[in-house]
Amino acid sequence: MINILQSHQSPTMGRGGPFQIRRMRPGKVYGVPAFDPAFGPLSVIDHATLRANNMVPMHEHLNDEILTYLISGKVTHEDSMGVTENITRRRLMLMNAGSGFSHEETNSGEDLEGLQIFVRPRDKDLPPGVQFYDRPVDYTNGTWQLVAGPEASDAPLKFRNQVLVFDIHADAGAELEVPIAEGMSPFVYVMNGTVQVGNTTLQKGDAFTVTELEMPIMRTLSQAIIVAFLSDLNAAASKSGTISGGR
Repeated sequence: MINILQSHQSPTMGRGGPFQIRRMRPGKVYGVPAFDPAFGPLSVIDHATLRANNMVPMHEHLNDEILTYLISGKVTHEDSMGVTENITRRRLMLMNAGSGFSHEETNSGEDLEGLQIFVRPRDKDLPPGVQFYDRPVDYTNGTWQLVAGPEASDAPLKFRNQVLVFDIHADAGAELEVPIAEGMSPFVYVMNGTVQVGNTTLQKGDAFTVTELEMPIMRTLSQAIIVAFLSDLNAAASKSGTISGGR
């Protein structure tokens, strides 16, 4: 069975302002009320836009693992550890907030669009830190790319829990198989473009999962960017995060 979470089912905050996010609770993909609408440790996905010459001022996170994933624009990151870095489509960032981590993001160039992905850590009050990853030049070559994963994985950016993140930049007419990992369930998000799954057409901002043994083939009806999350739904996780702990 294919379960769909459509874009309009997630609330938009800051509508009409310079910083706008549409906040997805991925567990809602099952379509039933849930006390905790997380998808295992994968708790929140914010699809965000920030207009040029605006900023998100310094603020603190506790016990959030936060992957910043852009598809357009550039932002200058500054944090409480004294780090200043530019984040772009090719340079990704993962903040491990742990016992306390503050940051601000300033966009002094073009409008940007991307995701902030909030994962619950395996335990609360772990040491804070920040990671960066420069993607290879050919990362848009139509193959799945692993960008983040658990500490024991081969992923270049490490969550402190059992979540994997892949993406693909595919041309129209591609037939795609979603990555799989033993013991992990898929949550697939259409970042851009139009995709067909079975007899269902998904647009930008839609997501799906399956409750069957095999994933269906996806067919891209236009150029598309697709982000695939694999999450261990039974992994132990702290619910004390500033954002990821929310219910």
